[in-house]
Amino acid sequence: MSREIHSSQVDYTAFNETGPSYVPYVVQPESGTSTTLSSQGQIIKFNLGASSVYNLSRSWLQFDLTIPAGGANNVPYLFADYISFFSQISFQSRSGGDTIIFTPGFASNNATNYRYQINTANQADKPYSECQYLIGAVTANVPTKFSVKIYLSDIYDTILSLDKDLIFGDIMQLQFTLNPLTSLGFYGTAASPPVLAAAPNLTQAPMNIQNITLYLATETNQIIIDQLRNKLNEGLPILYSNVQTFSASQNSNIQSISFTVPSGRVLTLDRIYYSIFTTNQATANLPPVQNDIASTLVSNFQTSLDNQPLTPYPLIPPSYMDYDTNKKLLEGSSIMSGDINNYNWCWIQDFCNGTQSDVPNDNTYKGIPIHNRSPTYAATVYLTAANNNSHYCFVVTKEHRVINNGMSGRPLIELMCKPNQEKTINIYGHFTETKNRFTVPITDIGFIPNRIELKGYSIGSFISNRDNPPPFLLLSILSDIPGISGNLTLSAL
Repeated sequence: MSREIHSSQVDYTAFNETGPSYVPYVVQPESGTSTTLSSQGQIIKFNLGASSVYNLSRSWLQFDLTIPAGGANNVPYLFADYISFFSQISFQSRSGGDTIIFTPGFASNNATNYRYQINTANQADKPYSECQYLIGAVTANVPTKFSVKIYLSDIYDTILSLDKDLIFGDIMQLQFTLNPLTSLGFYGTAASPPVLAAAPNLTQAPMNIQNITLYLATETNQIIIDQLRNKLNEGLPILYSNVQTFSASQNSNIQSISFTVPSGRVLTLDRIYYSIFTTNQATANLPPVQNDIASTLVSNFQTSLDNQPLTPYPLIPPSYMDYDTNKKLLEGSSIMSGDINNYNWCWIQDFCNGTQSDVPNDNTYKGIPIHNRSPTYAATVYLTAANNNSHYCFVVTKEHRVINNGMSGRPLIELMCKPNQEKTINIYGHFTETKNRFTVPITDIGFIPNRIELKGYSIGSFISNRDNPPPFLLLSILSDIPGISGNLTLSAL
């Protein structure tokens, strides 16, 4: 018996493959490249061209922030371990329609006991790779300019981090709502650690944000551009992650929270990030909320989904039990030790069961299907002492939408999974066509059903038309008698 041996060195098969090629196209804000950051609510809005092909995850936002002098011996410090500049980000068509909204979450280290990259009092566990918690100026009592670059791919679990080329039939608007200056940092001495200044709030200055520019990764490969334009005419389906935020406040030594995940708009429940924060809105040198809490206050905790335990026994953060349990999930992040985990405490509830495949992650959904149900997540935390805390849960789900060209009245961004819809129609009549088969048109439904029932009869087949809203159906109903009568139930579940 002979065995043929294969080697890549003698395989000369030719393959024709093409890949993306991007250039950073400069997009300036609708209202100009400068604004004054003071109180919350200023909006930076970018208009992205219709029929252009671009990749949001390979794009970035860039601007300069100038902080005025803070007085003798004082320099400005900015919180550096989370994106503090925005309270909300939205992405929608200029002509209206469905809006994709993301609300960033705050998770910052305790400012009164910072873990510096290089500091003998609060030495970081991994000085060369642990995240930096503060960025401070060098020279005291002079205006300081910070150059800020934010990669959209770092806004995780959103359409902004979807590594896919996108095309839309209308101008799309990417809108950033800014946080107030008090959410960004404070004035302190140039010492390490800094001593809080007498007037710690960062000072406002006219046009303190300048050179605001979005560098949009625009596709230049004409083959890909042509393919996407053709797909747009048919309807371009995309899967992407979305984040919903739930919060509750408690003040006791045993604290319990629960919430129900809305199911109508999503396919699967993928992950839940759960953490406890101390609220610091009135304290200038502290981030709005901070979670340096597990090592000193959390004794143990448990979680459940629909009253079924997700943690079969209490997890004890001071013993690093939660870190050891989630260690595989944390690979590649800046959480590289139990101590770092406790200084940035967050419990990750993963519902994808470690699923791995060769299919790109952006093309798969792996979590718990919840389209037809609304699961309830609960957590109980035992503290070493009563404390006033805010409990935050960031819920990652997967949504499925179709990008349309906007023709024939179809929406530009259409949900594949919509809230449950149902309609009952009374139909009756006699067969006028082939024996035992009755064809009936159903119009003005308002949605595309995926379940059709008629008690006592069998639905042989149906044809739907999506291109001429409102949708209509052409039903083929089977029966043993030459007539039909009953209530037809149409459902979209």
